[in-house]
Parts: sequence; structure tokens; C-alpha cells
Amino acid sequence: VCACVRSRCHVLMPNYSAYHGHLTSTIDMSPYKFDLPGAPPKPDHVHVAPCPDVYRGIYRTSDLPEGSDLGKMYGDSVGEICQEVVTKLRNINNKSGEKILNGVSVNDDMRAPKRGEGVCAFFAESLISCGGQVVLPSGYLEAAYKHVRAAGGVCIADEVQVGFGRTGKWWAFEHQTNSKDRKSVCPDIVTMGKPMGNGHPVAAVVVTQEIAKSFQDTGVGYFNTYGGNPVSCAIANAVLDVLEETDVLSHAQKLGALLIEGGQALMKRHQLIGDVRGEGLFVGYEMVEDRASKEPASEKAKWIVSRIRERNHMLLSTDGPHGNVIKVKPPMVFTEQNCLELLQALDEILCELESSEKDQNRNLTTKAINQTTTNLTCHVSTVPTKSKRDLIKSI
Repeated sequence: VCACVRSRCHVLMPNYSAYHGHLTSTIDMSPYKFDLPGAPPKPDHVHVAPCPDVYRGIYRTSDLPEGSDLGKMYGDSVGEICQEVVTKLRNINNKSGEKILNGVSVNDDMRAPKRGEGVCAFFAESLISCGGQVVLPSGYLEAAYKHVRAAGGVCIADEVQVGFGRTGKWWAFEHQTNSKDRKSVCPDIVTMGKPMGNGHPVAAVVVTQEIAKSFQDTGVGYFNTYGGNPVSCAIANAVLDVLEETDVLSHAQKLGALLIEGGQALMKRHQLIGDVRGEGLFVGYEMVEDRASKEPASEKAKWIVSRIRERNHMLLSTDGPHGNVIKVKPPMVFTEQNCLELLQALDEILCELESSEKDQNRNLTTKAINQTTTNLTCHVSTVPTKSKRDLIKSI
């Protein structure tokens, strides 16, 4: 609502495979939901930007020269959508008869879009969870935010899953900030929730003063029965105290490095692991049948998750467009010993899977040999005696 009031537009832009909630309004901008069979179709006012996945997306590290700026490339893909939206809306709103070329008046080709002829908002998880634990390429948000704001839009960071220190920074969008300018990536609106109450249902939306004022100026007040509940606020404050006192940031950084390094070591031992990625305690191991083609090993990923639950009593899950990414998002109280136990369990289960496949292939080979022998015996029994001797000699 704040974004619509600020921009006077209704065009929303999420990333492919994004998930922002289960209300009707948030499902409308969650491809993770509306792309499912039987789900309501994507609304016309929602335009989906490519998922900035450098392993499996439209721009891949493996396909491009070393040093390619994938962050800018994906960010510019957001800019292309912005330009298309502005062009369309300007042509619709053009009632003066002036000549419009590529959405811009030929009399004023530098004119910024007016309110109502641009983008409402760009929604982006600061690290993409349901899309497969995707880490945004460096410079992506800076480039995307620049294009969105030039088109009159508001930039919204969804920190519901990745905020409050899980990734080694208080807010995951901070991983995108320019080292020379910490304000190079600063959202206009930040949504936060889940870890805020450590299990207790509490959430918040933080906005800039400009956006807050634009909403206030409408005269449309906002309230709800449970807003500002003192018990929930006390719980959230207690959680914040613990996070600060326990230095959760360095803890997440340390364990995250262990999970990444351990995953890379497993990757050298097991061909099934195609990619290891993450920040802090937000890690993904992508399973593939073949590293060259990157064919998703979805069923094997699901089997691993099921097996580690029944064998080691560890709870993991799979996600991503193909359901082949094993998500590692442990509680923040996870320890170094817990990480080592998890990595060892994964190693043993991957070995178990590989051994099972070898046995299966060996059985298939034995069956094929037996079938060939049977066919040969049948063939020999149908030829004359002299020919049998000659045939056997030739074998």
C-alpha cells in the first residue's frame, strides 16, 4: 500500500521463483505460487524479472568469460522490464497527440516518468530462498534499484527469512553494498518477520520517512487488532537483546564458512553435488545428474532429505524450481560440532546412494549377460550339429 501511494502505480516486479507470502496480494507477486498447476494465473500488472542465479539462470558463470559482470547483466534485465512498462503506460496515457517514440516524447526525451506511468515497486528477497538458496551476484541490487527508481518505483527488500543476522550481516541486502559506499544499496521498504520473535508470531515493516509521510498525507489510517501488541513487542525486544549479546553475526559467519568449505569438500568426493553456495547459516547444495548438462537430480535430493531424517534425525528440505537444492538453514544456536555431524551424515548418505546405484547397475549388467547367454543357447539349439561345433569354436 505504501509503495502504491508513493508511486501512484500498480505495476509490481518480483523475481522468478520468488515467494513473498500466502495472502492473496502476496501470492499475486510470488511466482513460486502462481506458477504451480491449478494456481490462479499471474495478474497482468505483475512483471517477473529473471532469477539472478549465476549457476542455472539466463546468465551463467560457466557460459561467460571470466570477469563478466553478471550482477549488472541481471540488474539491466530489470531495467529492460522497467522500460517496457514505462513505454506501454506512456502510450496509453498519451492524450495530447504528441509523438511518442519508445515511450518517450520526442519533444522531451529526458523526461522522467510521471506518477502513474511508471513502476510501483520491485520486490526482491535479499537472498532468494524458495528459488533455491540463490546468492545474488555482486552489484545486482545496486543496478536493479537504479533502474527501478529511474522508472518511478520503490525498492523493497524482503528480509523475512534472511534478516536478523542469519547470513552474517544484520540484513542480507548489506552483502550487496558497495565497499566504498555503504549506502549504495539502501531499500525504501524492508519487510521482516520470522526470526524477529524466535518462533513467536511478530513482524514489522520499516520504511523511509518520505514514504511514511506520503502514506500519512493520504489521511488513510492503518491499524489492526494485534498491531503493537505489548507482549509481542516485549518478546521481539528480548530476541534483539540476545542477538546483540551473543554476537550472532560472527557466529553465523564462522559456521557458514565451515558449511561452505565442507560442502565443497563433499563436492570433490561426490559427482551428484553440482554447486555449493550460501552466506552464513543460509546454504544450498544443488544436486545434478550430470555437471555438464546440470540436469536436476530432484528425486535423489528428496531421497537424501528423507534418508537423513530417518537415519540421523536431521531435518533438511529441498527447494528451487526443480526441487533439487538441499537447503541448510539451521537454528542460530547451531554449533561447530553440529556442522561437522551434518557434513559427515551427508557424506555417508551420499556414499550409500552411490553404492546402491553401483549394485543396481551390477545387477542390470548380470541380468543382461544372462539374457544374452540364454538367447545364444536358444540360437545354438536350432542349428545343425556340424554348424553348432563351428559356431561354438568361433565363440
